[in-house]
Amino acid sequence: MGEVTGTVTLDGSPLSNATVEFYPDDGGRSSAGRTDEAGVYELHYDRKSMGATVGQHKVVIQTGGGDVEGDYGAVAREKVPAKYNVDTELVANVQGGTNTIDFPLESGGEIIQPPG
Repeated sequence: MGEVTGTVTLDGSPLSNATVEFYPDDGGRSSAGRTDEAGVYELHYDRKSMGATVGQHKVVIQTGGGDVEGDYGAVAREKVPAKYNVDTELVANVQGGTNTIDFPLESGGEIIQPPG
């Protein structure tokens, strides 16, 4: 396991209330975290463990906010282009110990909204 923290920005500004998910290439358990107002995230492996498994991961970043009304209540309005979530191009290599992995995202490209 490696502890993973970092900052997510969109066009140079902190991206708050975004979900950051790491999916290991070996098909093991994923890890996830949520960014705070400064765009800082910390990954959780499960309720008791912090971090992610060591190795290469596919990374998915998507926003939340609940500002679109769907059939079953509020659905988050996506702010991040599909190249960072649905069609992610992001990868990260987690090492044992402490890892700082930042994601400087740029707007532009297709944004796919969640079903609602």
